Amino acid sequence: MIDVSITRLVVSYNSAAILPWQARQCCEMPVLVVDNASSDGSADLAASLGARVLRLPANIGYGRAIMSGLAQVDTDFALVLNPDAAIDAASLGALADAATRYPECDLFVPALIGEDGTGFYRVESSLEKRQRHRRPPEGEACVPIISGAAMLVRVRAFREFGGFDPAIFLYFEEDELCFRYRAARRPIIYVPSATVQHLRDRSSSGDDATGLVKDVSFGWSLAYVMRRHGVGRPWRTFFGLVAKLPLYLLAGRRRRLRRQLARIRGFLAGARGRPAPFMPVDGLHEARATAHG
Repeated sequence: MIDVSITRLVVSYNSAAILPWQARQCCEMPVLVVDNASSDGSADLAASLGARVLRLPANIGYGRAIMSGLAQVDTDFALVLNPDAAIDAASLGALADAATRYPECDLFVPALIGEDGTGFYRVESSLEKRQRHRRPPEGEACVPIISGAAMLVRVRAFREFGGFDPAIFLYFEEDELCFRYRAARRPIIYVPSATVQHLRDRSSSGDDATGLVKDVSFGWSLAYVMRRHGVGRPWRTFFGLVAKLPLYLLAGRRRRLRRQLARIRGFLAGARGRPAPFMPVDGLHEARATAHG
């Protein structure tokens, strides 16, 4: 029996192909889908599947969409899930039990299991030195980094802390969040008895235009988090990105070459302190977003 109130919170962006799978695989609980102005009918589909839908007039990015959703949640906890992730009742109960036993913590993460049964665990941020010990904890433990694919948040405390950085449009949101949690000495608890199936890279369908947004955003967020938190080696990272260009050119990998150029473009914008590309005007979503039951 689950003794706390939990809402499943999902951000969709052209996620119509995967939302029915998630609805079938997840255990029953209230659901809020925040739709980032999808063009494939994701919002209407989510509503037909029984979710309450917050329809945003523009794609405001992943982190901002999560925070917009949390402002609408009326339960004590929210289970933030990617559209391509699912949880069963036993695992949800394990997360809820941990939340009850650790009232000082407002962020809990489960073990992630791939479609082939392989576990996925982040040991460190990609902006940090690689750790030699790669195994996940065998029991509940405080961890320094998470995957944003699945996490249980204590809504009020998470929002009061600030949640996801609104400057970031896409990528490295959870890394930036974890760096702030560490600086504030706030615990993040890993609960391996709770497992979430994560299909990975199936949350959105996209075309070349979507790919461009992702690649430019990846480069921008990489530089932004480095600059904000003083982690990594920005110039070494930049030259590493540039060094791959002749390799892709000589190999005839033109698509990969275009993607790398987009990442470099984003990285330079982030390093220069420019706002995230593709981010809409502040306040637009707050003025026009509507929620439907």
